[in-house]
Amino acid sequence: MKARFGTGVLLFLALPLLLLLLAACTEPEVLDSEPLPTAPAASATPLPASVQAEYDAFIAQRQAIDAEWDEIHDAFDEWSGGLAACEPNAMRESLNEYAIAFIDVTEQARNLSRTQSTGELADLLITAAEDEEAALRELRDRWQPGNVSLFENVEQARARASRSQKDAEDRAIEILEELDDAGASGNAVGDFAESFDGIKGDLENIHSDYAALRDGAESMAVGEVYDGLERLAGELASVADAVEALPALAGTEDAVGALVDAVQAEVSAFSGVVMAPSDAPALPDFSGMDASVAQSESALTGMDDALGAISDAEPSEVNPAEVIAAVGVFNDEYASLRREWNDFHRGYNAWRKAEGGCDRAEVTQALNGYSLRMGRLGRDVADLPRAGYLLPMYTLLVEAAEREANAFRTLRNTWQPFTSDAFKALDRERANSGELRREADAALQELRNRF
Repeated sequence: MKARFGTGVLLFLALPLLLLLLAACTEPEVLDSEPLPTAPAASATPLPASVQAEYDAFIAQRQAIDAEWDEIHDAFDEWSGGLAACEPNAMRESLNEYAIAFIDVTEQARNLSRTQSTGELADLLITAAEDEEAALRELRDRWQPGNVSLFENVEQARARASRSQKDAEDRAIEILEELDDAGASGNAVGDFAESFDGIKGDLENIHSDYAALRDGAESMAVGEVYDGLERLAGELASVADAVEALPALAGTEDAVGALVDAVQAEVSAFSGVVMAPSDAPALPDFSGMDASVAQSESALTGMDDALGAISDAEPSEVNPAEVIAAVGVFNDEYASLRREWNDFHRGYNAWRKAEGGCDRAEVTQALNGYSLRMGRLGRDVADLPRAGYLLPMYTLLVEAAEREANAFRTLRNTWQPFTSDAFKALDRERANSGELRREADAALQELRNRF
């Protein structure tokens, strides 16, 4: 700047010599009747007509150029003053607002009902909300223009939260399905126990009748004893069919198998005795039937033990109705939380898509318009008259216009939103350009004062 200013000063110093040469080439007309000029006699020499015409043209074009130049500056200042949404403070304020707004989501997650069945689900959502809130706070506290890593951290936290939400939803469904399975299992146990109780009662009645028949056999006719055993053999065959028809139930396989074998053995024992002639001279041998009855009694005891083990394994302390109610309350609360969470994400997504209200395309388009206007103005400056005595002013104005035009082009090509020094380079060049224009004004005034 000092070098340019020095050049202007040298040009100013050369003006007197140029003007003296012009004056020497022109014979002034002396009119005794004309009044004395108001300016000093030494500067009253008029310009030649051709020179005066160029001077007047320079002044006229310069006035139009200055008007357009000032209009560009005024319009740009008004436009750039409205870019508050693209300033760093606007971004910081928005980030702070979002960090604060998400606290409501976290608090709602912490207020989820916690029961023995739903505590695990609530913990998943609380951890996810706290993780996302921490990412938003870090973004607010550490954000710098051009740093996208912190925004990526927020997106990663959101992805983790989404997975946790899905896990909580799936687990709630699993809890209800497990209750359904437990109910089905309970029904199966009940059905099996009911069938077994009938078999057990029938078999015990047969054994009781058998014991009475055996104990009273000495006082009964032999044929009567055999008729009684035949009846019991038929009843045992029906019991054997019922045992084989028992429904399948996990945990009873071995006990059912033992009971089937025992009852079939008992049927064989009784049937073998019944096949003897009814007019046999002696009572039957009861030892084989006694052994089969004992085997059946043992199998019945084994079945009772198996059913008892199944009953002991059932979580009797869990009330299905209470679990279903707790999961229903959780689902209602989670639906409200999910709406709050989604509303926050929709607002955040819209803000990010619009770059916080700073329309990059619109700003770039506006900057391109100002750059084009400044380029046209530079061409108008280059078309100014450049006669010898006007050349110093012409050179100063051309340099001023070129400097500003270059600054506008650079700003258009390099501008990024939310940078604190986006317009500083242009401001400096505008200041330099203004200084050059003032030097040109001073040179013109000096020329005006000499004629």
